Amino acid sequence: MCIRDRASDESDLHPIPSDGQARRLEDTSSLLALSTRSLAPSRRAHRWRQQLDCACILLGLACLVVLTGLMPSQPINVKFHGKSFHEYAVTPMEPEVPTAWMRTKNVDLANGFVLKLFPDVLMFYGFLAGATLTNFLCSQCRVLERLRSRSAVGGLDCGGICLLGALAMFYGMFTWYWAHEHTTHGDPPPTGVRGGESSLSVAHAARVLGTLASATLGLAVLPASKHSMLLRAAGVSWESASWVHIGLGVSFMFLSVLHAVLFIARWLSGPQAPIPPGFNGKFGVHVRKGIWADALPFRLWWQEAGGDYTIPLMTTVFWVALVCFGVLPWFRRRHYRWFWLAHSAYMVLIPTVLLHADGAYFFVAPGAVLWLVDIVARTARGGAEQVETVSAAVVGGTVCQLRFRWPGGRVREHSPAMFCRVNLPQVSSVEWHPFSLSSSPLDNECTLHVQRSELQGPGMPSWTRRLHALLGSGAPAHELVLQIDGPYGAPLSFECARVLLIAGGIGITPMHSTIRYLQQCPEAVQHARLVWSSRSLDMFEIFSPTVLIPDAILQPKLSLFCTGPEPTSHGRECSLGDVTPSRPDLLAILSEELEQGPTVVYACGPASLMQAAKLAVSRLPRELQRRCEFYDWSFVL
Repeated sequence: MCIRDRASDESDLHPIPSDGQARRLEDTSSLLALSTRSLAPSRRAHRWRQQLDCACILLGLACLVVLTGLMPSQPINVKFHGKSFHEYAVTPMEPEVPTAWMRTKNVDLANGFVLKLFPDVLMFYGFLAGATLTNFLCSQCRVLERLRSRSAVGGLDCGGICLLGALAMFYGMFTWYWAHEHTTHGDPPPTGVRGGESSLSVAHAARVLGTLASATLGLAVLPASKHSMLLRAAGVSWESASWVHIGLGVSFMFLSVLHAVLFIARWLSGPQAPIPPGFNGKFGVHVRKGIWADALPFRLWWQEAGGDYTIPLMTTVFWVALVCFGVLPWFRRRHYRWFWLAHSAYMVLIPTVLLHADGAYFFVAPGAVLWLVDIVARTARGGAEQVETVSAAVVGGTVCQLRFRWPGGRVREHSPAMFCRVNLPQVSSVEWHPFSLSSSPLDNECTLHVQRSELQGPGMPSWTRRLHALLGSGAPAHELVLQIDGPYGAPLSFECARVLLIAGGIGITPMHSTIRYLQQCPEAVQHARLVWSSRSLDMFEIFSPTVLIPDAILQPKLSLFCTGPEPTSHGRECSLGDVTPSRPDLLAILSEELEQGPTVVYACGPASLMQAAKLAVSRLPRELQRRCEFYDWSFVL
């Protein structure tokens, strides 16, 4: 059923009013030109903001290098070491390993201060600065952007391959430094004896893995902020960087487990090595290097005098974090509420890591600062916006349609195919879910189409099922409290004369936004084609009234495919035209379009469709591949 405010009308979806049910203007071209200019301020503001963010990021990284070069590795425990902050700042760092080729550089500053440029810190911040600046230049130069987005291997583009290569180089040099050219707790150089243990001891390997885990945690936190200045400066959208966050998060847990296992093995292997002479621990006395019982969780109250209190504290948090970040994410689709609540454990994990690991703040500081800036900025502007709900409908049996208006206008929508995070307190006060805007940024109103999830775990129904039940219960649209966070998305410009959109199922939503925008701005491209595959003809009927704009100068070519059982009531036709009862031959379609000239291809849909699209691009002749600019718009959060 459809729930609608009395003042609203279905024609609000169309930027061109029409007579009767869909009033039309005689002079369509003038309205289109006016609509095109309306996006220009948003795009200019986004470009200037990106340049400002890049400058701030580079300046901030330089300041953090200076700060870490003057501060001790464990500021929170500095008073227990018998030295003041001033003593650390004026004391140079002597070479730890005489034969090392990566040494700390001491730079004399005014008033006797000594800036210590640690090799691992320079590698970490150099990697961040290089990655940010490279992606910024790619986003500013169309040629570099096309090179970055060109498909490579394993479903990754050239930008992803270069990032992984840079990460591998960083980890290789970082590991070599900590394993071979750095010492801890005042031990002799690795080429000698480490307090009764060989340089390749289990304890030494555990320390190296612990430091690698701290650096990985710092990298994993960076793309977690949805309004991250780093991502904006790099010209990378938050959702497109989610795979980096997931991969680094898994790597952090893996390294942490190895770190813990190796220390447990060392503690079980025999008596502990003697404490280096003159070394003071966190309480100003000699500190044990640990016993096997330190690995037990919740052992905070069972601590011997002189023990390192951060070890049982870290293990207590670690075993809980292992479940929160290592187990529950695999059940995110079925138990999102548990996943979301468990993910909040980072607010305990990160402070504990900073307390436990010497020098961890060197690497976690950038991500933590960006996250705090994001929180402050979102709080200052009131966080998410409560929008005006125009209508709510259950259409096609399984799809919920929400129409709303921004309270302050749509100034932040600089491109089609953006997405936002949605919250409805009537469904859940704590859950926020991302959905693509299916309306063009030039439409009078915004629309969201949310498909009811087919996945159903035990217990409470999923968020989309509860939303479907709410809209189907007859609740008035004006009583729905709809809160929107966003919109998000990288700027989209059409500098190629030909556009091919490939959609699968509900993946039509960003394509619907784009195809409407191209019809409203006919000067953007010369040719547009939509290839849409769905398991049900009902999906075509949901969007049939709005996917095409009557009397638009640009009339896109539609290719519809139905992969499910053919309903007898519709046959092989729908309101949009003929439907082919098979899967699309993407290789033939791509070849047909690319033979006509260079084409930009956007694809969004289920994993099977995306794999087929990428495989088809990889099988194109080399000459046609050079004409293809492929973008994957699918993401799972």
